[in-house]
Amino acid sequence: MRGGERVESLGGGVCGPEGTLEEFRGWCHSKGVEFKKCKVRDLGPPYGRGVVATSPVRANETLISVPQEAVLVPEASGIHDTLKTSGLLEGGPSSLCNLVLTLMFEASNPTSSSYLPFINNIIPNPTHPLYWKQHEHCYLNGTSTYRHTFSKPPLQIERLEPLPNCLKEWYTLVIHPFSKANPGIFQEYSDETSLWHLYRWAVTCVSSYGFHLGDGQFEALVPGWDMVNHASLNKSNAQLRFNEAQGTFEVYSKAKIPKNDQIFTSYGDLPNSELLRRYGFIDHSAEELAEAEINLGDMIQAVEETNGFEGIGMVDDRVTFMLRAKLLTMGEQDCDWLCVESTGKPRDEIIESLRILALPDKEWIKFNRLMSGWRPGLEGKNVPLSSPSDVYTPANFKSILRTLANLRLAHYPVISMQSAEDTSIETMKRQMAFVVVEEEKRCIERFLKWVENTAEELISREVNENAFRIWEEVMPYAEIDAGDGEANEENEEEIDADQGLVEDEEMEG
Repeated sequence: MRGGERVESLGGGVCGPEGTLEEFRGWCHSKGVEFKKCKVRDLGPPYGRGVVATSPVRANETLISVPQEAVLVPEASGIHDTLKTSGLLEGGPSSLCNLVLTLMFEASNPTSSSYLPFINNIIPNPTHPLYWKQHEHCYLNGTSTYRHTFSKPPLQIERLEPLPNCLKEWYTLVIHPFSKANPGIFQEYSDETSLWHLYRWAVTCVSSYGFHLGDGQFEALVPGWDMVNHASLNKSNAQLRFNEAQGTFEVYSKAKIPKNDQIFTSYGDLPNSELLRRYGFIDHSAEELAEAEINLGDMIQAVEETNGFEGIGMVDDRVTFMLRAKLLTMGEQDCDWLCVESTGKPRDEIIESLRILALPDKEWIKFNRLMSGWRPGLEGKNVPLSSPSDVYTPANFKSILRTLANLRLAHYPVISMQSAEDTSIETMKRQMAFVVVEEEKRCIERFLKWVENTAEELISREVNENAFRIWEEVMPYAEIDAGDGEANEENEEEIDADQGLVEDEEMEG
């Protein structure tokens, strides 16, 4: 699944000539990396290289054993001291970025690198989105893969998502300045073009083959582990572990594995949008893991369009309230996107966020004051809402949901499937994009079907129950300022005054 055709080189091919498996096996032997009852082989499409059992395997047998000394981390590389003096190690912006710089250094210094036979056998997938051409990006319009890979965030380190996202921004803020501050550190890859190709190659390798170790505290390339291909959790036959007694990273069997069967681990129960973004492939058995994202901007637009393009009053206050209440969380680029899963049922956070945005101004002020004045244990109440009947849901909420679903569907492109006989890389990209787009569209279409098939009063009842339930869970952890409610008293008085003026005018008429 990872592997196959080689992508661009660092000046021609990938780190010079493609490393042979024999060179890799020899290097593994010298480093103490053991393959037991299994062997790395070239398997051809769609797997590329993979690990195959060479004899029958029992459950819980160790198949691959990797000593810590063979693992590529910044601390084991000649770039370590430079990273440290540059302030990138301790408290640096990204451990993933440090591993990318480490791989760049090892690949560009072949005469001094002890990892070269390993690095020459790291084969990036040519269908990884980081290698998609500009005109191919549109295949993924509207998808979470597109948003994370190709969107342009503010040029601030603290606002960047981890690599492989924000590829150009990390290059501009970290990689390029680091190269300029340390001339010659990447040997002949110092000019803009070759440095960019080296960087993109390294990011693709780290994204596809890197591992989070130490409970996610640091990133590493683990030889042997990276050769094992992916299968869904219920179809994989092996797992990864750290053997503390031996100090080794291991692949071990979950069940019996017949001779000549391929060994698989699961990279996680991920939707195809994530498998494509991280690794450059899709898994046709992952359809039910699909999910579609809905942004705060989509929700605001749905409310405004349904209400005749009237702006939402005090919208900034509402968003701030939801952030403080941890109903939304602030991501690197924007408020986090919320998900509709493959069943089509929107998550509770989407429904409640949309309800808060849709509240008439006066109802919003009342709700905000009620929530802002509440504290744990106050008046012996656990939550400020005593029952679902305390919740106000706008009468046109079903129409708002329908508008929201249609807005999301309009973001996706129309992609035609190519002939199965066409095996070109561009066709493979289109086919992968087609699968991701159709899976996400299906989630939203099921969401729309749920809206259309549910009566208005049932939606209102469900929204009320959802709000009551979510605030029971959220409020004990909320950080809503007690002053928020008081701050809106003047707004409420203004609204009351405006309404009174209207009533007086109507009486005079």
